[in-house]
Amino acid sequence: MNFMKRARRDFAGGARHALSLLEVVLALGILATSLVILGNLFDLSVRSAVDARDLTRAQLLCESTISEITAGALPMTGGTALPIESETEWFYSVLVEPTEMEFLQAVTVTVYRDRGDGPPRVSFTLTQWLIDPEFEEATRQEEEQRLESQRETQAEDDAEEEG
Repeated sequence: MNFMKRARRDFAGGARHALSLLEVVLALGILATSLVILGNLFDLSVRSAVDARDLTRAQLLCESTISEITAGALPMTGGTALPIESETEWFYSVLVEPTEMEFLQAVTVTVYRDRGDGPPRVSFTLTQWLIDPEFEEATRQEEEQRLESQRETQAEDDAEEEG
């Protein structure tokens, strides 16, 4: 008899001891949606970390390439899709443009990673003004001629003083 009273009380809105099927399905739906969202966020964070790593590498390679051009190890001529010697998937392009000043050239280097699966996702571009090598050579030759002329004049002056 005691059992019947308790069953009526539970059915009539008394204390419950279990979850309904609707509550379980709703909780599973919320859990599944949360897992899908977290999975997408994880994928996005991994892709962003890889892009950040590649962008840092591209910046270092671009600065290195500009330094090599400045030092004369690489020619200051334009070119596209030139491979970087130490890296297999990295390429660079050089664009040389004149500036308003006749002795300077704007050298733009773009470094990018080509994985072969479409357009590059990461690239880095750096522009630096460098002295035109032809102007530098002409200036050096003029300076040498001026110094030679001074030496000859000095030698003539010394010969006159002795004689």
